[in-house]
Amino acid sequence: MLFEKLGEVLALAQLQRAVTDVGTTSILTALAVGALVVLAVDYAWMLYLHFKMPPGPLPLPIIGNTHLLPDNKPWIYFEQLSKEYNVPLITFWIGRNPTVWICDAWSASELLDKRAGIYASRPRMVVFGELGTGQNNLVTMYYGDRWRLHRKLTHMGVGLQQVRGYRGLQNDESKLVALGLVEAPQDYVKHFERYAASVVSIIGFGRRIASFADPIITEVIAVMQLAADLNVPGKKFPMLMETFPFLAKFPTQIAPWKHGLGRRGRGHQFFYALAKEAAENPNQQQCYSQKLFDEAPKYKLAQEEIASLSGNLFGAGSDTSSSTLITFVLACCAFPEVLPRAWEELDRVVGHHRSPTFDDEPNLPYVKAFVKEGWLIPKNTWVQGNVWAIHHHEREFPDPDRFVPERYLKDNEQWSRPFPGERGYMTFGWGRRVCSGQGLAEQGTFITIARLLWGFRIEKALDEKGEEIPVDIFDYTNGLNMRPSPFECRITPRSRDIQTAIEREGKQALQDLAQYDGETKFQMSHFKHIPGIGGIAAAVSLGRHGHRVVVLEAAPKLVEVGAGIQISPNMGRLLDRWEVPFHDKEMILQQIDVRRWQNGQLLSSTKCESVFGKPSTIHRADLHNALLETALCFENVTLRVNSVVTDIDFDMPEVILSDGSRFRGDVVLAADGIKSTIRPKLLQDETIKVAPTGDAAYRLILSREQMLANNLLKELVDQPLVTRWIGPGRHIVGYPLRNHEQYNVVLAHPDRGTVGDQWTIKGSKQDMVDDFAGWEERVDQIIASVDGDEVMVWKLNLYLPLKTWVRGSVALLGDACHPMLPYVAQGAAQAVEDAGALGAILSSLSTRDEIPQALQVYESSRKQHAEQVQQSGGHNRVVLHLPDGPDQESRDELFQQAMHGGSTPDRWTDHNTRTSVWGHDAEEAVLKAWDEFRTTANL
Repeated sequence: MLFEKLGEVLALAQLQRAVTDVGTTSILTALAVGALVVLAVDYAWMLYLHFKMPPGPLPLPIIGNTHLLPDNKPWIYFEQLSKEYNVPLITFWIGRNPTVWICDAWSASELLDKRAGIYASRPRMVVFGELGTGQNNLVTMYYGDRWRLHRKLTHMGVGLQQVRGYRGLQNDESKLVALGLVEAPQDYVKHFERYAASVVSIIGFGRRIASFADPIITEVIAVMQLAADLNVPGKKFPMLMETFPFLAKFPTQIAPWKHGLGRRGRGHQFFYALAKEAAENPNQQQCYSQKLFDEAPKYKLAQEEIASLSGNLFGAGSDTSSSTLITFVLACCAFPEVLPRAWEELDRVVGHHRSPTFDDEPNLPYVKAFVKEGWLIPKNTWVQGNVWAIHHHEREFPDPDRFVPERYLKDNEQWSRPFPGERGYMTFGWGRRVCSGQGLAEQGTFITIARLLWGFRIEKALDEKGEEIPVDIFDYTNGLNMRPSPFECRITPRSRDIQTAIEREGKQALQDLAQYDGETKFQMSHFKHIPGIGGIAAAVSLGRHGHRVVVLEAAPKLVEVGAGIQISPNMGRLLDRWEVPFHDKEMILQQIDVRRWQNGQLLSSTKCESVFGKPSTIHRADLHNALLETALCFENVTLRVNSVVTDIDFDMPEVILSDGSRFRGDVVLAADGIKSTIRPKLLQDETIKVAPTGDAAYRLILSREQMLANNLLKELVDQPLVTRWIGPGRHIVGYPLRNHEQYNVVLAHPDRGTVGDQWTIKGSKQDMVDDFAGWEERVDQIIASVDGDEVMVWKLNLYLPLKTWVRGSVALLGDACHPMLPYVAQGAAQAVEDAGALGAILSSLSTRDEIPQALQVYESSRKQHAEQVQQSGGHNRVVLHLPDGPDQESRDELFQQAMHGGSTPDRWTDHNTRTSVWGHDAEEAVLKAWDEFRTTANL
């Protein structure tokens, strides 16, 4: 090989230098000449092969044709080359390796079916094989004895003899698809994904998938998507390693192009755990995994092989089936003229009082043709046969972009054309490498499409004017198994009798499938969080919807930190909705008093009753623990402490910890506070600095005993109220905590410039005395009650509004994107609102492809609102800190008038602000924004 030859030249040069006195210039010259000779000889060999092989673009030295390869849908480019050269076979060079792409059915049949023994093996697959699935996977394995064994073992699960035995469960699961479409037609993609994964899960692991949130379905989708992404030829990393395989030899620490490409692949651990769980469960239904474990000693199967064999069932029958059903819906919307003939046939053979069964198949030739035509919409696999080009060849498929079931009716002279093989399509591959799950997929697709054709009108969605929204039949995803990009449609039962039959049969199917009900205890992770209150809240919000969450906590252990915080109604309603057990730790507030600094004169007393509910107070640690308890009740949420995030890869997305370990997910949510590590990387701007407010605050917590030791303070700790003292450049907030056992005090004052970069440091009691000298006696007594060792100073900083909170599949929340000042008591509330919005929108997606768009909508829904709350805090700082004088007197008059129905200068207690802040529902707002976005974008 080229690089081995270069290595030999280098070794000879080094030897020459060791034994002779030749100068450096001579050595470099010899190296250069030697390298040029090697390159020339190697390129001459490439050119020799180029002119001997089927035509194609002229390769360049070393890189071949890689520079010509598009990163999206390269099979279309290969089809264009076939037409350009007017040949069925074209040669394309990936680096120094030529690949022949077959672009017509007859050539594919001749080479890959009739000469299957020659072409049954696999070329070297660096990314998908060596770095992805490993070489113990049937898909990437070289042809030989081990491959034949894996093929034999696969046939134990989905061979033609076994497939007929699965008709009953496929029939029942397809009935549940129909029932789901009656109940929630907008979730048609989720229904299809659940159905396809459930059938395979029953076969493979002996238990069905009952909901969209099941950990098996979410993991399968992630694994299939990763496989699809890794198996598309392109000129970007990581696929560029196919051109330059030596790049795969670099250590991962210095090879960013290898990130996320562990040899065992993402799914091995998950699928092996599922298989082992099924095999060891005495109550589990007989399944393929049990057979594998029974055969493992005989064939010396490694864990990786068991994982691959069981996991490959999903590749054989899950992803392809769901993508085909989505394509079927798209075809119905795009070509409504083909539906009446199908309905006529179904009404004649089946009627409206029952759905089709497998026994009806011989009498439904047009429906069978409809199913076969559905396979023609683009699907592809990166082998030498170009499935796209074959099924778009005008000779076999005239007008290939039209949906015409008549192609598969042999008596139709207008559309029917000769085609190699009985099926009339080549979607599942060829020869000895034909997809093992072909029979399973075809069988399930027939009964499901037949039932959907029988049961529903599937039409284009309507816009606000009642006009049909066009669909794009060419808008498919990029990847190994393509599927239509998200689109809206209308799915309604064809008649009341049909709907009744669907509901009756669906209920019976649920009873029939109950034998396969079960759960798995093993979890993988998709969503990653860097926590605080916002991060733990996000774990709850996502966990309750079934997402798998890993919480990365920087601290080595969880300890009680922080002081009191206030739970306003906008926060409380979300916590209640999530069933967070915080009420036994909160203190319900009855009123908020505002007093003058010098004499304690009552300026304003505001009752906390509102149509939105009453605010309360709670110790930060109690809320944190309640959220954490709720999060960890979900088996799909895990906590990892001592996990310091130091870097992030936005493309994966993947976070890198200080110990070098990496965590990859579908989404990274950075709730890592005002000192966020992720924020500057997301903004791609390390120069953004915090903006000091000029204020700092002392934070105190006094025990009940300390408060009761002074008669002046007893009322403060006993009453369910917030007391605020305001004065020139300063103010104080105090309220009880933990059933009146503690009293929380925050004393805001001008920053002395002593906090520095640490922001929170140990304070001086004497400084506190000096800062609040002359304030009313109760303030003096509070300060006097403080142990000097307990004084902490907190510098109040903020960031000016960021240009964005989102980059790709990474989003900021809480103080990482909108640090709040304490003047309107909304810091924790706004972080929880962020978490609620993220949980709501990420749980309403149809596909992972929508994640970046959903995060943009999250930002648009939350950013302006949070920044308005920030501005309210800035307003309050000015109002509360007015120096004594005319402006202060006018302010105090407004406070007095507010007790008699007038407006108040305080944004915390102002009615309009309460309406916009306390009355805000972040989950409803983001879902409304998402619906509007989807409507506008025609998704």
